[in-house]
Amino acid sequence: MSRVTKIEQPLRRRIGKLVIEITAQGIRMRGYRCRKWHAVTWLQIAALDNADNPQDTVGAASDRQIGLRRLREMRAVPTERSL
Repeated sequence: MSRVTKIEQPLRRRIGKLVIEITAQGIRMRGYRCRKWHAVTWLQIAALDNADNPQDTVGAASDRQIGLRRLREMRAVPTERSL
């Protein structure tokens, strides 16, 4: 039987050019060697489950563009100029 894990201390890992920190409140991420953190709560992550709805394709595409722009701002995704 599975158990719910309580996060005592933040778990921080570097994945490529992205630093991810998992906490009890949610997930924080920033670009490697950048200062500004971007946070996402667990409630916001749970709301992403509705993204599979085909009626929300415009909203999902908009969210994807916003997400990609945020990742580019954190220098975690290559831009067109760097390719």
